[in-house]
Amino acid sequence: MVLMGYIRRRKVADDERFYVNFGGLKTRKIITIILILSIILAILIAVYIIFKPSQNGSTEFNLLSPEGNASIYPTNLTVGQNGTVVLSIVNNESKTVNYHLVVTSNGVVISEQDLTLTNSEKNEIPYTFTAGYKKIEFLLYKLPDNTNIYRSQYIYVDMV
Repeated sequence: MVLMGYIRRRKVADDERFYVNFGGLKTRKIITIILILSIILAILIAVYIIFKPSQNGSTEFNLLSPEGNASIYPTNLTVGQNGTVVLSIVNNESKTVNYHLVVTSNGVVISEQDLTLTNSEKNEIPYTFTAGYKKIEFLLYKLPDNTNIYRSQYIYVDMV
């Protein structure tokens, strides 16, 4: 596009070309220097963004069926019947992270577990429960903060 613009501009007579008067030669030199420095700064920022490793990773926390399906859970159980889900945790934080997993139902803690995952490590934890709970919550905390829930999943179980 620059080449096409240059060719078109060369075809226009000098007195008909668009021209912005920035004042004298000194003003043009200052504007040129500022422009060149701006371009260099933009290139340096782009290189930094491209090559700097991401520090804003996240953790994948998914609830799966025993077959690995993300939508078919054991939700219709008779009272006393067991159901199993798999909690899939993937660390994409670009560093080793300590987690605290809490399973609750109606505000009552059913189970707790601490785990450590290195960067890109995946851990699948099977969890078996007995029908009798209406809502089961799976809460993941990113330690050392054990007061704010980092990720959560839940399942509703209908007792037939």
